[in-house]
Amino acid sequence: HYRTWGLERVLNEVVIPYALIDEELLENDLIRQKPNVGDFAFLEVDEVKREIRFKPGRHTLDRPLKVPAGYRLMAGPDTRVDLVTRANILSYSPLYLKGSEEAPVVFTSSDSTAQGVIVLNAGGESELQYVEFYNLSVPAQSGYSLTAAVSFYESPVKIDHCLFESNRIGDDYLNVIRTEFTVSNSVFSNTNSDAFDGDFCKGSFHNMRFFNSGNDAIDVSGSDISLENVEIVGVGDKGLSAGEDSRMEGRNITIREAEIAVTSKDLSSVHIKDIRIVDCRIAYTTFQKKSEFGPAGIFVDGKSELSGKIEIPYLIEHQCQMTLAGEPVKSSIDVEHVKQVLYGVKFGKASK
Repeated sequence: HYRTWGLERVLNEVVIPYALIDEELLENDLIRQKPNVGDFAFLEVDEVKREIRFKPGRHTLDRPLKVPAGYRLMAGPDTRVDLVTRANILSYSPLYLKGSEEAPVVFTSSDSTAQGVIVLNAGGESELQYVEFYNLSVPAQSGYSLTAAVSFYESPVKIDHCLFESNRIGDDYLNVIRTEFTVSNSVFSNTNSDAFDGDFCKGSFHNMRFFNSGNDAIDVSGSDISLENVEIVGVGDKGLSAGEDSRMEGRNITIREAEIAVTSKDLSSVHIKDIRIVDCRIAYTTFQKKSEFGPAGIFVDGKSELSGKIEIPYLIEHQCQMTLAGEPVKSSIDVEHVKQVLYGVKFGKASK
């Protein structure tokens, strides 16, 4: 029974009997659990070198693995880890995964339940070379979930000759947050939503290919990134997307079969030299989506080749700007608020 102060009327309401503390939630929370490296026979620990190493061979990880801070988690050629029964890897130490072209390091999930890889406040730079990720999903437990199958939070990383293939659930395959990164000579293929999502980070892409991205190929917010020799083919939403006061510089870019090839929004600026856009519904768009930011811009120098079926070459909101070789470009259609025709209204995909 309860009553509003100052009123005579007494009201009734059923109180849901939630426990003050959910013991099961606490018990299963990987963040609160102790490191458990010693539980796995396929891991070798060198306390002198402060290294934790996967033995070469095929291994099944059937429960979460938590790696403490102060080590390096290592793997060499011909190492394959099958994450099953909702297993994931949470590491407070940097990863040092070095496969070879003939024998890469592989993380996969034969039962399609894997909950990904998280590197959290690692205290050092991770290095991934010839590493392949297949069929992973996002970490999710009662009470929380992350957005990406592979996440680096405040943990710098270098990625070279790696493959990110066919994730199952989540907003992103690779998410890098508040850190620095480089990704080179690598492929993202058949991603459920965004292939790469960068939040408040600084980094670069070199010699990259993106195939069949469910949402965006490269999506950054509050970030400063550079791109060179990037090919993007088959995109459900945006090929390149810069938002929330980001800076993006690109050179030698090809985007095919995207809903929207290049997007700059919310005080962001995109500078590109030499770009080819083929069979994209919208080639370029720049607009303000969020009131707390401001107009955005796109600036293209060198070659800007548009070919195939392109419905709207330039979709430029009032107050925003775009230039080609220094000359202002007018919007192909007059739309005062661009977001009113994007995000699944007429073009692109609805925001999640």
